[in-house]
Amino acid sequence: MVARMFQRLRATEWAFDVALAVGVALFATGWSAATPVGSHVVAVFVVIILTAGGVALRRASPPLALIAVSLGAIVQMATGGIAGAVNLGQLLVLYACAAFGSRRMRRVSFGAAIAGALVAATHISIVQLGLLVEIDNPSIVIGIAFIFAFMLVVLMCAWLLGFARYLVLRAQRASVAQRIAEVQAEAERERVAVEHERGRVAREMHDVLAHSLVSIAMLADGTRVSVRSDPDEAEDLATTIGDIARESVADVRRLLAELRHGQSDTAAPTIAELPTVISRVESLGLSVDRVDRGEPRPLTPGASLAVYRVVSECLTNALRHGDVTKGARLELTWRGDSLRVTVRNRLPGRFGEADPSPIPSGGHGLIGIRERVLLEAGTIDVRPNDERDGHREFVVDVVVPTGTGVPTGTGVGIATSAGVGAVTHTRRKDAE
Repeated sequence: MVARMFQRLRATEWAFDVALAVGVALFATGWSAATPVGSHVVAVFVVIILTAGGVALRRASPPLALIAVSLGAIVQMATGGIAGAVNLGQLLVLYACAAFGSRRMRRVSFGAAIAGALVAATHISIVQLGLLVEIDNPSIVIGIAFIFAFMLVVLMCAWLLGFARYLVLRAQRASVAQRIAEVQAEAERERVAVEHERGRVAREMHDVLAHSLVSIAMLADGTRVSVRSDPDEAEDLATTIGDIARESVADVRRLLAELRHGQSDTAAPTIAELPTVISRVESLGLSVDRVDRGEPRPLTPGASLAVYRVVSECLTNALRHGDVTKGARLELTWRGDSLRVTVRNRLPGRFGEADPSPIPSGGHGLIGIRERVLLEAGTIDVRPNDERDGHREFVVDVVVPTGTGVPTGTGVGIATSAGVGAVTHTRRKDAE
């Protein structure tokens, strides 16, 4: 129950609210010392402490803040206090209740504003002005009504400003959610189109290879039979096998070229296009703090593409699952033979608490970037529940080798699994 009354704030937000509370307390103390307040000195300090405490808790716990300033107002009126600088704290709390409180808190604070205006007008009329003595005088009634209207306008202005702030924040969140939904829908349409094209190419490749391999197998059996009885026919069969194999290779090359063309009509993205990715996510509401260290060095096309995909995937995850208000941090550290890429973003909740929406460490996006990094002889470390300053962070740490190396995706050919393993092993040794 107690945990529900408090909201998590950043250290800077706490520092601002506490500093504001101290400012209100100092201002109210100076005001009380310079002007008559009508209350006993102890009552004055009790009112100041309650009001300052409410200002300090205005965003962390709007209900407690409203209770504190209400008690302060009651003590002030009960001891015959006069309105002064300390009452500014009540306006700040009303603003915060409307801007940062729950729906119930906004309703309660709205009623508190009306009730406060009525009580304040009655207190001023009776205690400070003594207008109730001549209540039968129409001008006195008008004066009391004017005081009530004035107090109501002041309190409601504070509440309405807070409610306007709430509407702005809600509109921003809805806009970000809508943009994310549009991006996800577009990505899903592209994925379906790619899968459809891959299926078409796979079916066509199956037809080509099935026909060719069956023909080659049958011709090879005939060649084995004819090689001794009819060498000329065996030679003709071997020639035919070579022709069919070359035609099959040509067909496979054509299909792979179509597959690459279907994935993108332009060159593959590189690390040079990271500003575009950052600008895109920042337009969706996620600020990105980029830090570059060291002297940039050349990367292979595959490594450059891997870095681009890693950053894009991590920032998208930060936008979807992280605390958007805290932003993300991108670090590019260039070393003699490698580039280290670190992407970190704040997650909801504090470290050690259960995450209401955990990010799976084995999602398709993370699996894809892991495969890309390992293919480029790099390393990747995914920490979905890291700790930093008492908060939870999602951290992806990638290291890829620098240098021109062996360009990835150049040429089309057929390699055995042993050949692929040998190439990968050689590139890992070079990276080490």
